[in-house]
Amino acid sequence: MDWLTAAQRRLYGGMADNMRAATDASSLPALIAIACLFGMIHAFMPGHGKTVLVSYHLGRVIEGLATGTLLAITHVGMAILLSLSA
Repeated sequence: MDWLTAAQRRLYGGMADNMRAATDASSLPALIAIACLFGMIHAFMPGHGKTVLVSYHLGRVIEGLATGTLLAITHVGMAILLSLSA
């Protein structure tokens, strides 16, 4: 688990450096790619209730997909909202 934390820390630092250095819209695709990679690694970290959700939705595939979709939309939506407000 330490390697995930280290990778997340490196990505966070790189993302912050790139955001500080960004001067025009041409760097936006790279920033989005880094943010997506950071989000994927972040989702594997403890504290996201994955075990609880999986155990609840065992045998309830449609509900599980609906819950997963709703969580993804709200999580990403809040990240975008906070980023734009900053």
